[in-house]
Amino acid sequence: MLRELTVDNFETSIDSGVALVDFYADWCGPCKVLGKLMPHLAEKFDGKALIGKVNVDQQPTLTQKFWVSSMPTIIMFKNWQPVEQMRWLRPPHDYVDLVEKWLSDTTETNL
Repeated sequence: MLRELTVDNFETSIDSGVALVDFYADWCGPCKVLGKLMPHLAEKFDGKALIGKVNVDQQPTLTQKFWVSSMPTIIMFKNWQPVEQMRWLRPPHDYVDLVEKWLSDTTETNL
């Protein structure tokens, strides 16, 4: 299930495991294209990784905290730590590969 993330539920939503978070804006054309893919990613990785989205206009605190300046921006988290970032629109397999990469990574992140 695709989860809408806010400042109120962000930390508890991504506190453990792998999470792919899409920082988007409703007015952003490429964000709308990626937005159609996000529910499919959430279904594919259900029970394995959290797939979430943050509306940058409604959640400026999160946008600033993670230095998001262009949309769409994808930030990959593992055990609450941001571990990788992708900007702009990419082919669908890039997002699948990103999640699979971090699901298979057994390294603990303690930054």
